Amino acid sequence: MTDSARERQEGALFLEVRPPAAGFHVYLIRGVKFPVRPFDLPRWLGLYRRLRPLLFPPPARPVPVIQMWHLHHGDGAAVLSRNAQAWMPDFGAGVWLDAPPPRLWTPEDFMNIGPGELLPPPVLSAIRLRAPQLDYEQAWMQLGGRGCWMEFTVSGSADTFFQIQADLYRSWIEEPMIAAQTFFVPLLKAACFESELFAARDKHAAPLLLYVRESAEDDGLLILSREKLEARLEEAFKLVAWASPDPSVSRFLIRLAGE
Repeated sequence: MTDSARERQEGALFLEVRPPAAGFHVYLIRGVKFPVRPFDLPRWLGLYRRLRPLLFPPPARPVPVIQMWHLHHGDGAAVLSRNAQAWMPDFGAGVWLDAPPPRLWTPEDFMNIGPGELLPPPVLSAIRLRAPQLDYEQAWMQLGGRGCWMEFTVSGSADTFFQIQADLYRSWIEEPMIAAQTFFVPLLKAACFESELFAARDKHAAPLLLYVRESAEDDGLLILSREKLEARLEEAFKLVAWASPDPSVSRFLIRLAGE
């Protein structure tokens, strides 16, 4: 059996250590597609449940955000509704840093759409969980696996970050309805650093210290960090060196406790 066939059969998870970019160390845990299949979901939830306290040790208070455009999987809206009082959701917008400014649909968009295609939502609603005493683990265990979870830490206070960043986003978001959003969240994927647009918008990523996102674009969990995380990752999992098709990327098979 080839390595690729074995990976597909076992539902293997891999850690990719990618070249640093834009001041970040770049890690990607791959091997899933969102929403994660029910059979694989306990393992996916357990993986980040184990890793998360090592990424965000106390007293870190990361900003948890739900990517609402993936929340519909697995009746996620009902999960949010049941926990609204405990989680204190607040609604803003996610913005891709490597894409043109978000805008509303135009008649031309509908004319150019192909059979069976769907237009992307004009506003990528981002839901910040603002509860001061949020149970992060409980929120992850209920929301993870849909491709909707993200959280990050910033230099300085989160409220100051959102206030300053809102004005910066409004300087280039031309659509008034979108620019009027309460706050904005940076959306990053592994390939974004290759974009000239990202290079022009690095000011939105500059305050980020550690950024974790369930990334449907990357089929996995994207982790960006100002510090190297290899020691923490090795504490969380057993990592087995694995062949990588890209010589610039180090690849490891992830073994969880008991496997």
